[in-house]
Amino acid sequence: MRTVGRWPLCQGPLAGSLAMWLAVCVGLTGLVPVVLQTLACGANTSFSVVYLGRREGPVSAHLYIHTSLGVHKYPVSAVGVASEWGLWPLVGVRVPHNATLTPLLTLHNPTPHTVQCRDVQVQEIYSSVGWLGLQLPGGAATAPRALWAVPPHSSRALVRLRLAAPPPLPGKPRDAPDPRAAYIRIKANVTGPPLVVVVEALAAPPGAHAQPLQLRAGTRGAQDPPYKFEITMGNSEGAWQAVAGGALPPRCRAAPHAPPPPPPAPRLHNGAAAHAHTHTHNGAAESAEGAQLTFLRTQLEPHQQPEPAAEFTLDFAKLWARGISPDDEEAEQSEDDEGGAGGAERWCAGWCCAAAARCPTACACCPARCGCPHTYSE
Repeated sequence: MRTVGRWPLCQGPLAGSLAMWLAVCVGLTGLVPVVLQTLACGANTSFSVVYLGRREGPVSAHLYIHTSLGVHKYPVSAVGVASEWGLWPLVGVRVPHNATLTPLLTLHNPTPHTVQCRDVQVQEIYSSVGWLGLQLPGGAATAPRALWAVPPHSSRALVRLRLAAPPPLPGKPRDAPDPRAAYIRIKANVTGPPLVVVVEALAAPPGAHAQPLQLRAGTRGAQDPPYKFEITMGNSEGAWQAVAGGALPPRCRAAPHAPPPPPPAPRLHNGAAAHAHTHTHNGAAESAEGAQLTFLRTQLEPHQQPEPAAEFTLDFAKLWARGISPDDEEAEQSEDDEGGAGGAERWCAGWCCAAAARCPTACACCPARCGCPHTYSE
């Protein structure tokens, strides 16, 4: 197996040279587009394997190389790690029709405050498709160059995305859409591979939607106070929408990992949403072992613009006390490798469910208080 290695999310491409004897080479995998080639007898060729991470943790795939002598199956693997630039892919975003989601794209400058360091100057940002628009955070048509200068060891919002429901693929019915992928390219005065953010969205029927699209608390300590996210909700349908939901208990492991599959959207009973994971009492959702969702309202008006509707809280002491998820054999093995429950860090991932919206949640926990957490909630 060819191991691509550890690679930060939203940073690519990563290329590895592969030499092979073949007649015709065609890539049939989502990881690698390969140009059609014809080789003379005794000749060889190489192609680049490009990995753009969509999640933390290990990932593997196969390259199917079609030749005139047969099909060759070639395994490849890689490990996605958090980007030091504070960029996260937006994967599995549900966009209702008649709605536009507007998360901020924020860049973090990881360099420390020293005389040798300089600001990261972003020069250009562009999107690969029309249904993923970009605008300046304040909505203005122009802005000074300093707006895109990020000082050392700080973060700055660069643009606001305007994410509409992607159109169906050619030949696909509108009522059974497939996820569509788009890319945001950031050009700046930095060395190394380019900064690329993956946006994978799915069109959904009109209804409730929530922001931020993901809730990430960075690295926190078990002695740090709980962190609270404010959630805004809107409604793109011409009818009242009930607000209900809860927190799917986070799964904690001794290594970075993606959250479990998101729970299905709630079914409606006489206009009220039913939820299978937690229930509510007087607007407050029950805690899910370190994660709690509290609703500030119970209904959304027809065609309501986004307004504060809920608060999501992560309790790091409770998350640390939970230990490694016992129902995960891979997690148990990772715990043994890290020296048991007293390991240096644990990575916890779960879901916040508000009406039909699904927001992934994540944080890394360490035993004591952590001095420099970075929170990314868009």
